[in-house]
Amino acid sequence: MAARTIRAGVVGFGWMGQAHARSLLRGPTIFQNAPYRVHLVAIADTDPARRQLAVDNFGAHRAHADWRDLLASDEIDAVWVTAPKPVSMAHPNRAAVSNGTWSSTTTTEFRSTTVWVANPETPRW
Repeated sequence: MAARTIRAGVVGFGWMGQAHARSLLRGPTIFQNAPYRVHLVAIADTDPARRQLAVDNFGAHRAHADWRDLLASDEIDAVWVTAPKPVSMAHPNRAAVSNGTWSSTTTTEFRSTTVWVANPETPRW
């Protein structure tokens, strides 16, 4: 049985965002028999150098300056919000829940990171 691909996005590509991206990339070497593979599709960060780093060194297909563009993409199945808490709580996390596009029931808090999984029953905005 082929592994399912989970298309991931990361909001905030500072130290924490890069750490999570590295974990996503290393997953297949650690969990060789997992029924899924996570593929880093896009990141969002206000810093142009971090956006370029994501494309050049982490294999992201797209790097957005605005997190809203990442959340609006229909090519993302899960989003890691790694921006600082004051930013993520006021903006990406609240926006993800507000219209039902992203499932709040599957949200997991990892210290300063929130993971959102796309709700398959609700169209993207």
